[in-house]
Amino acid sequence: MATTNLSCTLILWMLLGTASGASEATRVQLAADQAAQKAIHELNAPGVAIAVEIDGKIVIQRGYGLRNLAAKAPVTPNTRFEIASVSKQFTAAAVLQLAERHQLNLDDALGKYVPEYNIGAAVTLRQLLYQTSGIPNFTEGSDFMQVASTQKPSLQAILGRISGKPLAFPPGSDWAYSNTNYVLLAYVVERVSGETYNRYIRQHIFGPAGMTNSGFASGEPRFTNVATGYYPNAGVITPSPHVDERWALGAGTIVSTLGDVIKWDHSLLQGRVVSLRSVGLMRDAGSTSSGKSTGYGMGWYTDKEKGHERIWHNGATFGSSAMNATFPSDNEIIVVLDNNVAVDAETIASQIFDATH
Repeated sequence: MATTNLSCTLILWMLLGTASGASEATRVQLAADQAAQKAIHELNAPGVAIAVEIDGKIVIQRGYGLRNLAAKAPVTPNTRFEIASVSKQFTAAAVLQLAERHQLNLDDALGKYVPEYNIGAAVTLRQLLYQTSGIPNFTEGSDFMQVASTQKPSLQAILGRISGKPLAFPPGSDWAYSNTNYVLLAYVVERVSGETYNRYIRQHIFGPAGMTNSGFASGEPRFTNVATGYYPNAGVITPSPHVDERWALGAGTIVSTLGDVIKWDHSLLQGRVVSLRSVGLMRDAGSTSSGKSTGYGMGWYTDKEKGHERIWHNGATFGSSAMNATFPSDNEIIVVLDNNVAVDAETIASQIFDATH
């Protein structure tokens, strides 16, 4: 039955794709359907949620498959998913808000706010945001899932995973993705604002953006219509283990919906969360001390997809994958959320964009 559904979609795609009367909306919808069905039937994604907005109009906002296999509960357009490292955009915005209020300076040393990390004391907040700090990634290592699902998180525990490791390079001289950068920034937000990270984001980011359906991993037991995360375990799709969110605070703990992520994109770009100057800092690629572009801003990658400018971020937790992609010259947004870490949401988004451009 699954193969038949996929074949029918492919045939319909070929017929309408060649028809002169096929609208852009129809082509996008067919591409989304095809990509989602492939993810579910070939890649074992329990569920997928896809939204595409073009010129300010929602072309598709649809759920596919199941948010929970045991309950056979379907994914809907309003299903909440862990958005993983897409959360870094929110942390960057929080730091920039505090900078705009003159409560911190982006060129302040990390040691001013997090003196516990002696090795990285001279790294600046700007370098953390741009991922040019050289600070090792504490989530690396095959043991991390076991550690995070069985041990209590703390700043000391996180720093303990990189204890004794030198900086990968002199701060500012190179680029390397590290979750540690954004966890440390979350501690900066808490210590400067006097609020917990969750409270700060909820009041100062979710509120202005109108993100009423978003929250944090710690709230998942209380949420309705939330996707259960899965991962492949010896060939079996298995529910992901519970992990205390403070293991990834600031780097990947936000839970959201298709609609709320699109609200975030609009509110950010329109300067309703941070100033337009700060938006530029976030979305323009940084550079190393030698002047080389890093291809990464503050919580956003920047590159091209089929020659089209793309500003985006993806992410994965132990049980989910997420992609938030904007195409400024096309006035297009593609958001993909799924609940199997082995299914790449970025690939699904690219399949949709590539098939329609």
